[in-house]
Amino acid sequence: MLKRLAVLCVAVLAVAVVLPGPAFAFNPEAMVDCDLWQKEDGPFRWAAQDINDAISFEVFLGCPTGTHTFEWLGKEWTRPKGPEFRPGGEITRAEFATALARVLGHEGWAGPVEGFSDVKAEDWFGPYVGALVSRGVVVPAEYPDEKLVPGAPITRAEIAAWVARAGLAEGIEDPGTQAAFLDLPPDHRYFREISVATGLGIVRGHPDMTFRPEEKATRAEAAAMMMRLVRKLDGNPPKAEDLKPVVQEAFDAVSAFLKEHTGWPEDGPATFKRELGQWYTAPNLEWYGYPGMEGVPVTRGLGNFLGGGVSIPSGFVNLRVDDRMLWYGTMWVESVEPVWLGDRWAVVKVVWVNEPHTYDGANLGQVRWEGVFCLRLDGDRWKLCDEPEARLLQRGFGLHK
Repeated sequence: MLKRLAVLCVAVLAVAVVLPGPAFAFNPEAMVDCDLWQKEDGPFRWAAQDINDAISFEVFLGCPTGTHTFEWLGKEWTRPKGPEFRPGGEITRAEFATALARVLGHEGWAGPVEGFSDVKAEDWFGPYVGALVSRGVVVPAEYPDEKLVPGAPITRAEIAAWVARAGLAEGIEDPGTQAAFLDLPPDHRYFREISVATGLGIVRGHPDMTFRPEEKATRAEAAAMMMRLVRKLDGNPPKAEDLKPVVQEAFDAVSAFLKEHTGWPEDGPATFKRELGQWYTAPNLEWYGYPGMEGVPVTRGLGNFLGGGVSIPSGFVNLRVDDRMLWYGTMWVESVEPVWLGDRWAVVKVVWVNEPHTYDGANLGQVRWEGVFCLRLDGDRWKLCDEPEARLLQRGFGLHK
């Protein structure tokens, strides 16, 4: 297990399954190294929007940094430390393949894994690589001895080839452009794919007019390229109003969960996934990991969405000093408006109110709330990812385009 975790820095679905305890990286600010792209003078500020979106959409969940043990409510708890995104780190072929297949909706793919002698179906990345091979996105014949070498860092040229083929396979129109980089001759094996990827604006060159095809891609670059592809996949987006029942059902499930559970379950994340998994993505539910984590505010992520408290035999304990527990009643969705809509991904502004109710002898009145939510298509069902920060609202609509 430890060896496996050391390899899986890009924590897409496969990684979320094997992490010890709840994974909790779905709010960008939960990353302990978020200053590298969140601060104005951060070295990866240029990729801030893409990194934030990739984390909120659960394409990247972060690199595990170990666990810590502490006492709370008379018990000893072990929880993961805050994860790192590591924007300057390299990303392997296996990691990028897994993320790309997940973006394309192939996380449930169960077909054969063909072509590569060093990729097996039982490998954590095997089904994802198999899905990409079946779609012609990854071509085994292009690799020496038909070995992917999945743990090797992926190059910029490979990423360009993979995302270009993925986009074309999804119906994105070939822009018909010709790449014009000083270090990219027309006979380069990926010249056409790089031309497509750069023509679509998914992959970009360097200011000195070079592409540097054999340069190892960083995780920040990978996130940027991935999210640019996601924003191109908008040929058949849902209507915002059609997502209103999705949000309402999720709210109803939360209300029912909170009313039915009076004691903190020992198998917390498993219980959440079992009872709320129809409305929320499984990785999202794994983040509900109260009590708090070292270095991570307790008001982040799905725990905040579910009310900011944990249940113990004596009742709910509020972990937010500015919250009157208005969440613990029924919530009614008034409106859902588009921020950005794609084929498998959506960002919407939600306005809702709570039902007035009494809790612990306190009369809790009605309050109107609003927030921005990320949703993704999981199989044939739309589900909620993490709720991004309210700061997204300040930028208004046109968030991505």
